[in-house]
Amino acid sequence: MNWIELTDREYRKAWDLFENKFSFFPSTKSDDWPSITVLEEEFITFSLTGTWDATSDFEERCRHVFKSLIHRDEYIFALDWQHECFWFNPHLPNGEREWTIPFYPNGDYYIFFPKDLRWCYFAHPWENSVTLINKDLIQEFANNKPAIFGNIIRRG
Repeated sequence: MNWIELTDREYRKAWDLFENKFSFFPSTKSDDWPSITVLEEEFITFSLTGTWDATSDFEERCRHVFKSLIHRDEYIFALDWQHECFWFNPHLPNGEREWTIPFYPNGDYYIFFPKDLRWCYFAHPWENSVTLINKDLIQEFANNKPAIFGNIIRRG
């Protein structure tokens, strides 16, 4: 089973973990971006080129990268700002759900990370960017770079 909706308690735990670690401040105003603060880890932010319609390669590469970073039986948090959030396992098929959280930010913040927050994928809808946090995640995407990744906006 995949795309398991978080309980209210799991939902709050996931958001608290993310917000406490990265001081998440959602905003549509460019003066407030990048909307997260990464202090202790390597990160890189890519602009996204192309459109929502050109994302099948992107989705496939994201799933491949996530599979390489977690065990077959491990689920990660899949957060969709102000919407349902889920447990997600990239090793499993999507199943019968009509809606899953995409990797391309088409109007909301989309965030993926394991329970221990050892890495984080942060998709920003208004900046039209993806931030990769942790050297292992960055390296895996370097080895499987999606064509949709454009210029580097920032790194640290």
